[in-house]
Amino acid sequence: MAKKYKLKVGNKPTSEEEVKQFKNFDRVLNQYRRRKPSQPVHLIVYRLNKHLPLLILIIIFLVIAYFFFVKQSEDKTSQPGTPKSKNEQPVSSPLKE
Repeated sequence: MAKKYKLKVGNKPTSEEEVKQFKNFDRVLNQYRRRKPSQPVHLIVYRLNKHLPLLILIIIFLVIAYFFFVKQSEDKTSQPGTPKSKNEQPVSSPLKE
């Protein structure tokens, strides 16, 4: 056992007068009013939770834009038989004739 407890047996019971000495509700109320409001554990986590939906929407929009614009431009440039510049002519395949 790591912790050893000291137990006192046979203590005299506390009287009502002793209990009333430590009852000071005004002091407890003043301590409660003076306390600082509790801060979030990490302010970054709090802000992230606040702006997380917006961040997710931006990421989804960027992924859709990437697939729509970039993939579409790749498909246009990779089609066989289309000229890539003005001077280039399409090459016809001898197998089709």
